[in-house]
Parts: sequence; structure tokens; C-alpha cells
Amino acid sequence: MVRPKSVQPPDWVLTRRAAFGVRVRDARMHANLTQQAVCERTGLARATVQEIEAGRASPTVDTLFLLADAIGVPAADLLG
Repeated sequence: MVRPKSVQPPDWVLTRRAAFGVRVRDARMHANLTQQAVCERTGLARATVQEIEAGRASPTVDTLFLLADAIGVPAADLLG
């Protein structure tokens, strides 16, 4: 089976993804949590959390819920 080529999202999506990452980082820091603490609470790899906060990764809805729960904020707050 041939995998389809990855399509680069439009710029507006990348901008919103970066803003999401900033909100995750800000919420994490406001909760006085390290990335490592979030990883321990979610089971996510630290590289995954780093990529999300940097806006380079697009998390699944499940990951969004894990992050919100670990940080102690509603998922909607992270989405903005």
C-alpha cells in the first residue's frame, strides 16, 4: 500500500497550532509543572510535549484531553 504524500497545512493552521503550543506551555508553567511532570502524568514522551509546545506537532484529541487533565485546565482553555 502506498502512503499518500503529507500535505503541508495552510499557514493559518500552522499559526493556530503555534498559538495552541504557547497556551499549553503557559498553562503548564502557570500550574508550576515541568515538561517532565506533564510527561509522567500523561504517559507522553518528553519529545512529544516539546514538539507540541513548539507548534511543530499536531496533537490528537486524546492527547489534548491528557494534557488538559495533567495541567488541570479545561481542554477548551488550551484550544483558545
